[in-house]
Amino acid sequence: MQRVVDGFFALLKFITVVLLVLMVVLVFGNVVLRYVFNSGITVSEELARWFFVWLVFLGAVVGQRERSHLAVTMGIMPMSPFFRRVTFFCMTLLMLACAFLVAEGSWKQFLINLDVTSPAAGLSMAWFFGAGLAVGVLSIPLLLWDLRLAFDPRVDELTLFSLRGSEDDELK
Repeated sequence: MQRVVDGFFALLKFITVVLLVLMVVLVFGNVVLRYVFNSGITVSEELARWFFVWLVFLGAVVGQRERSHLAVTMGIMPMSPFFRRVTFFCMTLLMLACAFLVAEGSWKQFLINLDVTSPAAGLSMAWFFGAGLAVGVLSIPLLLWDLRLAFDPRVDELTLFSLRGSEDDELK
């Protein structure tokens, strides 16, 4: 099962790289066309914006799994190990609630915009709002896994907050 999950997140990373490359090619190509040939591709701006949104949202899910988001530890460092676990649990519950709200709202927007087409590309705007749906749906299992970790005594409470690197030296 772990290989399947790792493969899925490797695929997400690959998709984000492809989106970034496509975005750069579209924007750079359009700049060159405008300045050199005094023309451009109208759809490139819109597609680059869509690629950017999907890149950010999928990258957020990958960052969530790898625990690579920015952490402010000033508030949790003075706490006892028990209260760090409680804080982690409460924090994860709040994020889970937010993920449900994002998924629900994006699903509603997805349905509303199924028949709405984008101005330049003529594609369904549901694809644009699908990015929020994807991040909401993909975040929920990760957060549920994190809730389980809050009660696992084998997991160090500092690991829950992803305190690693140069900060580890100061913590021990």
